[in-house]
Amino acid sequence: MASPHRWPGLLVACALAAAACSSPPGEEAAPLPVTYGPSGVRPGAPAPTVELAGPPGDHAADIIAAHALTDLAEFWADELEPAAADLAIDPYDSTSPTMMFCSAPAASLGVAAYCPATRTIGWDRTARFPALIDEFGPLAGVLVLAHEHGHAISTTRGLPGMHDDPLVWEQQADCFAGTYLGSIMRGHSARFRMNTSDALDAVLIALLTVRDPSPIGQARHGTGFDRIDAFAIGVHHGARACTSITARTIEQRRAGMPDRYAHALDRGELPVTEGTARLVISSVAEFLDWPAPPAVVTRAASECLDRALQPPVEHCPSTNALELDLPQLQNAAEARDTARPHGDFSAFSIIALHAILAQHALESPDDLGSETVQRGLCQAGAWAAATAREDVGRIYLSPGDLDEALTALLDPALNSLAAAAIPVGITRIATFGDGFRDGLAACSSR
Repeated sequence: MASPHRWPGLLVACALAAAACSSPPGEEAAPLPVTYGPSGVRPGAPAPTVELAGPPGDHAADIIAAHALTDLAEFWADELEPAAADLAIDPYDSTSPTMMFCSAPAASLGVAAYCPATRTIGWDRTARFPALIDEFGPLAGVLVLAHEHGHAISTTRGLPGMHDDPLVWEQQADCFAGTYLGSIMRGHSARFRMNTSDALDAVLIALLTVRDPSPIGQARHGTGFDRIDAFAIGVHHGARACTSITARTIEQRRAGMPDRYAHALDRGELPVTEGTARLVISSVAEFLDWPAPPAVVTRAASECLDRALQPPVEHCPSTNALELDLPQLQNAAEARDTARPHGDFSAFSIIALHAILAQHALESPDDLGSETVQRGLCQAGAWAAATAREDVGRIYLSPGDLDEALTALLDPALNSLAAAAIPVGITRIATFGDGFRDGLAACSSR
């Protein structure tokens, strides 16, 4: 969030949803089912037809890579054309000082890469690919190979290349990856299974870890919002919608996102304290026209006997006070041990959401089901958009804040209440996005 002295002047058109201002071309797939359970290579899956060569790798990661490359080739041969699946593979070793991939030192590359000149997919078989799977699960490994395969599809179909428009190139690859992983989540893969609860959340968090810090400056992969947005387009609308991503449609989806700081030294971060929490709650109360905002107390000082909601922001209905676990909220904002986005809005977005849900609970004590949580998420998104326009309160959205909100929406330690009511993380994000894009009007029917 920016400091209370930012100059006004932002407009919101549409942003933060699985589709752009109008629905992308292509048939909309059925909504993702809510599923739990194991994710990864199916027991008894057909043997992969891809054989791996090159530097030695981690055995478990190699199995995932071989199945993924086989499955991707079969999926895209059926979905588009055989030529889109006719690729070379060349894993590399990022720890080697001499190994090259696509005329670049392997040590300079990330988890995976695509070489348009030779139509070759490479990945760091030795270090980064196994580490990604260890951190985010097997489907994160599938995701990065699906993303690189997406680049190959763009090349085959003559879509803009990485030298034409790097952001469009990356967005299309994220979208094609979403199309493929959407088919896995709907049970259409003979080799993989993927639940739409914790496994999908882990994939979305993996997308967030490789991002541009904000919409300001040179765009490469896009912000975390950009990446999840493009992925969701693929999941919900399929490959045809991916081919329609252009610089113009990306700008439409970015409309309303903060694109500047208040001044040269500002980086949009406020400390997470009782005082700033009160500013957030006061802003939400003003936006939603509450008679009075709830009081704010810290958990250490609370004498609440009738707690409701879930940590790190609970509610005491008898006193209408929000009880903050301030250390947990501060840790969420200052999580320096992770590459995923973090900052003040990781905490402030959860404080705002729980304040809204507390108000719903006061009005209807026995109704905090999925519909009420969806309405609250939507209202929190509408409030965030109002702060981006500087229409309300004394603190305002800054570049990168939306990515911090996405992290919070996918973190079960911060968001257990919403995650229990809306298990599919991509739905939680889309609901928040409906409010950000369309305002409170989008929330009234929920």
